[in-house]
Amino acid sequence: MARNILILLSGWPTWNQGCQMVFLRLFSSTLIHLNQQKSNSARLPACQRHFSGFIFAVLFFFTSTIILAQQSSVYVTRGAESFSMTYFKPFNKTVQHRLIPYLYPDFREGYLLFADGRMMEGRLRLDLHRNEMEAIVANDSLLVTQPLLLEEAVMGNQLFIFTPWVAGGKGQPTAGIGFFEVLTNRGQFSVLLQRSLRVNKSRPSQANVQLGLPYEEKVSFAIVERLFYQSDPHQEAKPLKKGHRNILKIFPSAEHERLKIYVKSKKLNLHRTKDIIDLINFYNS
Repeated sequence: MARNILILLSGWPTWNQGCQMVFLRLFSSTLIHLNQQKSNSARLPACQRHFSGFIFAVLFFFTSTIILAQQSSVYVTRGAESFSMTYFKPFNKTVQHRLIPYLYPDFREGYLLFADGRMMEGRLRLDLHRNEMEAIVANDSLLVTQPLLLEEAVMGNQLFIFTPWVAGGKGQPTAGIGFFEVLTNRGQFSVLLQRSLRVNKSRPSQANVQLGLPYEEKVSFAIVERLFYQSDPHQEAKPLKKGHRNILKIFPSAEHERLKIYVKSKKLNLHRTKDIIDLINFYNS
């Protein structure tokens, strides 16, 4: 209890929303404490009972001041009736973070290769939110508006393709089309990495809003990564399930024994992405 008094005294010069929260929480905890001691109050020393009452009075004074400061009144008319209505006005602090929708914030050296053989060299940047590839060629800013005509896009040391994909079970299949990073050497089989942007917005606690307590609204985002594979460059990409049995299923049955020997000789763990890439590069060689 002495520690609580020190908090009250030290918080007095810097009165802010944080101190208001401390008062409200101390007030509620004191009510609980006093309620627990109500049954055996007769056994407590008189000085302790008076001290607890003093602390309760101090907290009640400051807490009621906080609550009254957060109240607002409005005059309401409805037909022939008129009355004044009082409501809580909650504190609201919005925290905004700058949303960068790109895989990298800056452009990177690379090139665009189209199916008809045309090549554009310049600097590239991938927009994960819109699923678009931007480019700066010479002094012109370009947007790849027909990515289906794109054979490949190289950005730094990363290779990207634009291809359709399908996922989900038999009951609820999902499909789409977008950019994937190719993690394996080019060949019949490819391991592809899909990146998408997920935006989350936190909601304030309903209790905080009703009681007029301060709250924050936060906006956050995360890059979601999923592994896919292509058994043929002209087919859609499918989700890649890790594990020895799942990986062998994607290959022709005639190749299983040869691949098993390679996995055993290299001590590959097909739950690890890099070992799966190693196996598929071996198959493509």
